[in-house]
Amino acid sequence: MDDVLRMSEAVARFGLGKVRNDVDRGLWQKPCRGVVLLHNGPITPDQHLAVALASAAPGAALGGLTALGLDGFDGFEAERPQIVLPSGARRPSLPGLEVRWSTDLVRANEIVISDGPRTDLSALTPSEQRKRRKFRPRAG
Repeated sequence: MDDVLRMSEAVARFGLGKVRNDVDRGLWQKPCRGVVLLHNGPITPDQHLAVALASAAPGAALGGLTALGLDGFDGFEAERPQIVLPSGARRPSLPGLEVRWSTDLVRANEIVISDGPRTDLSALTPSEQRKRRKFRPRAG
């Protein structure tokens, strides 16, 4: 999602001075440590999930009921966003997440969409993930 960035990504893209200035002036938000939201309006549900992923370690993915709901399954509403982290990763800085750790997260998160190339769903925004409903798990 273009309006939710890790702080390091925002600094690389805009420079530290602009990021600090826009956050301090209230033009941008810092919903949690290490994450910048490039507007000052309300946070949408999709942006909240993007903030959850951005606050987590690289390789993290949405999981459980959250992932099922994004994948188009009806009746799967998570009370709190569920996120899966690589084994040994620190808990995300965003409070209110249901966190799990996995030793096989990278392989489990790679899927084949139709007959196209392998795709890492955690790299997609939640709205893009919803569009990718037809997939089959990667063999192996």
